[in-house]
Amino acid sequence: MRENVAMEVFVRVVEKQSFSAAGQALNLTPSAISKQVSRIEAELGVSLLNRSTHELSLTEAGKIYHRHCIKILRDIELARDAAREASEGLKGVLKLHVTPGFTGRHFVLPALRRFAKKYRT
Repeated sequence: MRENVAMEVFVRVVEKQSFSAAGQALNLTPSAISKQVSRIEAELGVSLLNRSTHELSLTEAGKIYHRHCIKILRDIELARDAAREASEGLKGVLKLHVTPGFTGRHFVLPALRRFAKKYRT
């Protein structure tokens, strides 16, 4: 979990072009943002950002890392969504109006049994 938080911080810094703006967006101090980016750079052994007093820009390594972070964070969100959807199942009331004769007995009732068996919790 820590790795994807670090990636989110880095991506936000790149989007906002500022440690302060990224900190405001993430409810973190600029120094916490700076430390997080420095930790990533130390772990990777490369500089990701060119820093000056007035602007931030990505290094070549930073461009590559940023591109991968975007994809990874998108994949994490897709995985979360898929897990949530799988656990939600069907909810609500099923109402049917059929004639009691041939249609109901021969088609609807067997289908309803299969439905109930499949979605029983």
